[in-house]
Amino acid sequence: MKTLYLGIDPPQNSAYYHYPLIKTVFREPWKESIEALEECSHLIFTSKNGIRAVSTHLKSKPAFAVGKQTAHYLRQYGFQDILFPKRETAEGLVELLDLQFFNQPYFVWPHSALSRTVISDYLLAKRLRFHAFIAYDTYSLASLPKPDLKEYEEIIFTSPSTVISFLEHFGKPPSHLKLTAIGPITAESILLNFLK
Repeated sequence: MKTLYLGIDPPQNSAYYHYPLIKTVFREPWKESIEALEECSHLIFTSKNGIRAVSTHLKSKPAFAVGKQTAHYLRQYGFQDILFPKRETAEGLVELLDLQFFNQPYFVWPHSALSRTVISDYLLAKRLRFHAFIAYDTYSLASLPKPDLKEYEEIIFTSPSTVISFLEHFGKPPSHLKLTAIGPITAESILLNFLK
């Protein structure tokens, strides 16, 4: 099966044709965010890009990752005390946080400008101290030449941003294509934008 992969980082040793439809631009953390990274008791990461954005300021601390891939990436930075939910979404992460016992925690969450507010809403509702900040922006991207979709049998979408960018640059996908989502939030975006 000939597969088109639209995310930034294709799996290693995959046979996918890589055509990224988004790009990431990192923001320089403000002084208060750097200080928060130093002082916090726990880190929250909902993507590899969140880790990359603050990598020069990272110190190994207890961390919560949105899923196993993000946890794996944290281990490459020397993190060992990592928890991640079975349901690899912000909702799953909040459920995991709710099962923990904390003694005066201070959370830091570097995230995308497009991130949903599920995590910050939870921390606010629980009156837990936290510092959340925009660490990077995600933009639509389409380089030339564009792939001929007739040559492919499957497209892998890695985020809602890839779905929106595809719609912008290609319109709705041809009916012969298998549309594969990484994660339930991306699957929901495919359903809303392509299948309704």
